[in-house]
Amino acid sequence: MASIVAAVNFTACSVEDAVQFPVIATKQAVYEVEAEGGEVTVAIESNVSWTASMAAATSKDVVDDVKLLTEKGTLSTKELKLSMGANSGYNRGVIITLTGRDVSTAFQVKQKGALGERLDVVTIAEFNDLPVDASVYYQISGTVTKIAQSSKYSNFYLNDGTGEIYVYGLYDGRGGAQFTDGWLDRMGIKVGYTMTLGATRGVYGTTKEALYAYPIEWAAPTTPIISASATEVSVPAVATEAKFTLSVMNLKSDWTVTPAENYDWITDYTKSGRESGDIVIALTENESTEEERVAKFTVASEGAASLELTLVQEKSTGLLETISVADFLALPENDSNTYQVAGIVSGVKTDGSDKYGNFYISDKTGKLYIYGFVGQQGGSTQNFVNVQAEMGLKDGDYMIVQGARSVYKGVPQLRNAWYMRHYSYKTAAEFNALEDNNDIFYTVSGKVKSIANSTFGNIYLEDETGEVYIYGTLNWNGETKKFSELGIKVGDTVTGYTIKTSYNGSAQGKNMQIVLIESEENGGGNDNSGDSSQYSSNVKFTIGDVEKSIDVAANDAASGSSPYEFNLSASDKYEIVLDSALAADTEMKVETYEGNNTGKRAFVLGVNAEK
Repeated sequence: MASIVAAVNFTACSVEDAVQFPVIATKQAVYEVEAEGGEVTVAIESNVSWTASMAAATSKDVVDDVKLLTEKGTLSTKELKLSMGANSGYNRGVIITLTGRDVSTAFQVKQKGALGERLDVVTIAEFNDLPVDASVYYQISGTVTKIAQSSKYSNFYLNDGTGEIYVYGLYDGRGGAQFTDGWLDRMGIKVGYTMTLGATRGVYGTTKEALYAYPIEWAAPTTPIISASATEVSVPAVATEAKFTLSVMNLKSDWTVTPAENYDWITDYTKSGRESGDIVIALTENESTEEERVAKFTVASEGAASLELTLVQEKSTGLLETISVADFLALPENDSNTYQVAGIVSGVKTDGSDKYGNFYISDKTGKLYIYGFVGQQGGSTQNFVNVQAEMGLKDGDYMIVQGARSVYKGVPQLRNAWYMRHYSYKTAAEFNALEDNNDIFYTVSGKVKSIANSTFGNIYLEDETGEVYIYGTLNWNGETKKFSELGIKVGDTVTGYTIKTSYNGSAQGKNMQIVLIESEENGGGNDNSGDSSQYSSNVKFTIGDVEKSIDVAANDAASGSSPYEFNLSASDKYEIVLDSALAADTEMKVETYEGNNTGKRAFVLGVNAEK
């Protein structure tokens, strides 16, 4: 016990001195001197020697008469002194930096001036030529020409005739807090208002900006003003509508729209108005792959400067050859080329909950998952809510899309597809109420109620809203008088697209192109509400307790109706390998995956078991 105590006492006597870190500090960060001038004494706390240096607080501050009276200090130096002469100019300041061993600190000395805060008045052109400097404020004035964001940070463009500058946010004063509650909206400031700001010259990338800007004064325009959120709008080749959004102020008469010439590809446009709103232009699809289309319009009103608008419709990228869903699914694993597929849309969410645009498209050969829909080539991802709202895309529509192939967990999909063309789905009642038009296709779907002509395919379709008469049904290749090739029977559900016409006052669809046939015999064939992405095969065999799935290629080996005629080849035989021998009376069950087959049936004509 004695030896242990001795050891403890010995250890306690070996405590080392604590490590001392270098320190230089002042009690305040900012000191002030009256305009008349005087001497400032700053208390210094330091455990190292130090040197002092002085610099103007901003590039505009004149500090020739400011004298640093203490330039060096040691451990025993407890204060620093400097003197400032009387200030008859603008407010000014100096920054004093103290530097010692491995440590430094700084503080500022400010002095008010007879002229107050410096705020040089410059034109926007002059402001744009200034160097980037967050310490110097300038006064700029101009007219608000475009508001980029008004509901939170208040970002906008200001133009004074000499130039334009982007104002990136507003603050409650010089060096104050940023407004985040939509100051422009609160003040009711719109395009056309004049504003005076204090701001520093900034930059973001290559964009010159007015930063840390604060409002000084503003006023509504005294003359009528017409402006647009964009004076040039570009739309894709397949677009049939374009919009210009106008903001008008103090108008006492209507504004009118006049095209520069008679554009035969523009079918209609908004011709006049008085309030702020949209100019909507209806146009035909641009099928040219060589040239874009350009149309110019003038918006004018009494007392207001006229506004010139330019509409650009891009040239067509051209329709690729449309391949079937089955052919797309069968592409090589590493194929990332662009392909075009078409079919009936299903699984579209219209409640705004899907920002990506994930849904299905089906044709007679199968069902394909669209993983992401960007609206147009090169469009933004995660923007499906806006794309869907603009297009009105919904379940039942027929659509042609393009995109690249990708694979997720072994299942092929069309990734970030873009729109080429679509035909809106209409119920029987909606279709019958449409105006006749030989140029617009609509998608219709219904159960075959009766077949009036089996050569041309004149059929009656019915849904829960009524019935539609189809005068002529085209086969899969778009040929007439080939209705019998389709094998359509009363009770089958068929879906396709057609034009709206009338005969003797009765509504009808003419020459409907079939897309899907859902046979009553096989329980509806293709169920658009299903999820075929989970299947990699289309036929399942249950042999005793063993399940095996294979992908059976579709063909025309079976024709007619029961009793069927078969024309088979060696390629129509499939081999299933089991791990063990079967009992003599083993039961076999054959199933087709619902959702992976459209109007198809699987026939098993014979089984040859080999060991």
